[in-house]
Amino acid sequence: MEIFNKTIGILEKSLDIRSEKNRVISANIANQETPGFRANDVNFKEILKSATSDSSSIQLSRTSGSHLGGLSSGSTAILPTEIPGPSKRLDGNTVDSEMEMAKLAENQVNYSAAVQMISEKFKMLHYVISESK
Repeated sequence: MEIFNKTIGILEKSLDIRSEKNRVISANIANQETPGFRANDVNFKEILKSATSDSSSIQLSRTSGSHLGGLSSGSTAILPTEIPGPSKRLDGNTVDSEMEMAKLAENQVNYSAAVQMISEKFKMLHYVISESK
């Protein structure tokens, strides 16, 4: 019997990816006046898909039926990629500050939603454990 299903592991990885995406967007905004700076992005969907289908992750060994199943957070690296396309500016900078601000707001909303979902999962577990006494 597993107490923790895959949902918590997926939400954990989702938070890691959203956190890294936030860092990359913030770096883009901070460098919007740097000549020649190339904007980067984190492809949330591809990284999460790769992390959840990672069959090479190390699993915990259960030597007794009373041991709890472990969570697999995946070992997929979160690597930012350069946003393709030519610069629209003379200095070669590819940061579109309005686009980056919109992506930052969207990412923060999605991060908050994932935090709320994982919080509700733990509240349900707490309820089940406290009511089973």
